[in-house]
Amino acid sequence: VDEVQNLTKDQIVMCISRLGHHSKMVLCGDLSQCDLPGKVTSGFQIALDCLHQHPKIAVHKFTYKDIMRHQLVADCLQLLGSVHA
Repeated sequence: VDEVQNLTKDQIVMCISRLGHHSKMVLCGDLSQCDLPGKVTSGFQIALDCLHQHPKIAVHKFTYKDIMRHQLVADCLQLLGSVHA
């Protein structure tokens, strides 16, 4: 599921509740690009805060070193502080 930083808590719950037996789910999002209005907390942030403690759930945070586009993109994002080392 891509762009999950723009999902509310209810929408994240809806996605996760669709997971079937013998399935895997990957939630991808960038909290620095959240477009939810006003004071709406990203459901992705809530999920990260709550679910990372579960032994069958893994969280991986990418850094500028993981950017597979032009090196200039990684350099710019690092300089702008959008992606942390």
